[in-house]
Amino acid sequence: MAGWLAATWHWRRVSVEPGLRAVAYREQATTRGALEPRLAARVGLTEGLSVDVTVGRFSQMPSLPIGIGAFEAFGLADLGLQTSTQLALGVETRLPGALTLRAVGFQQWMTVSDLRSQFLRDISNMDFLEMRPARGYGTELMLRLPDRARVTGWLAYTLSWSTREVDGVAAPSDWDQRHILNLVVATKLAGGWTVGGRFHFNTGRPYPTLTTINTMELVRLPSFWQIDLRAAKRVIYDRFTLDWFVELGNATLTREVTALQRETDKSPLEQVGFRIVLPSVGIHAEW
Repeated sequence: MAGWLAATWHWRRVSVEPGLRAVAYREQATTRGALEPRLAARVGLTEGLSVDVTVGRFSQMPSLPIGIGAFEAFGLADLGLQTSTQLALGVETRLPGALTLRAVGFQQWMTVSDLRSQFLRDISNMDFLEMRPARGYGTELMLRLPDRARVTGWLAYTLSWSTREVDGVAAPSDWDQRHILNLVVATKLAGGWTVGGRFHFNTGRPYPTLTTINTMELVRLPSFWQIDLRAAKRVIYDRFTLDWFVELGNATLTREVTALQRETDKSPLEQVGFRIVLPSVGIHAEW
């Protein structure tokens, strides 16, 4: 259960939005609560240049690093809540051609549920997870076209670091991806049709492997890229709208490497991965 209060205050080119969220979780005959204050402020320096800052406290139930059905949230009595204090500072400016350029620096201080060992595979084991201090920080650049133009989209690049602290030593987390690039483009056609696509690229995350001398080392997985395609049609009625869409994820059938392994202690590392295309059809209605 949760409840929240929020307010907005404007003065000339200054906007301040404080908020407070109170939340209570119950699981395993255990109840844990948290207060989560948030604050967002924006200052317009000129007509086309603004600076904004956001800070907040967040919480959620313990969870597995990868979502598995029926295991989305558990272990409240044993592990407690995951928490995160987040800070972001952004600068936004307008460019010729109705383009918008935004740069954001972000920092997160977290306590998260993480795998106790990469080599422990039994999720029913009581020691499968443990709470660890964590940190995430980096910057993002986004170049964006206006949403109401015939051609819309954005180009976003993220440079980030993600660490976990184990026995007082900080090391890259299992999801530490240094570079992420996304290019999204959509074009509005006649008859309510829209077609578009997305290009995604990310560098590999660290993966623990056993060396030939039976010690553990972190090796980066190969980089991955893919192209997604989408076609949609909007139908407007008197009191509601319908959007029909078809999507094709990883239309390029790019192989993603998810693990590295050795057949024997002396054999070279082999890549383990898959090629998969994810088609989907959907309907979205608004009244």
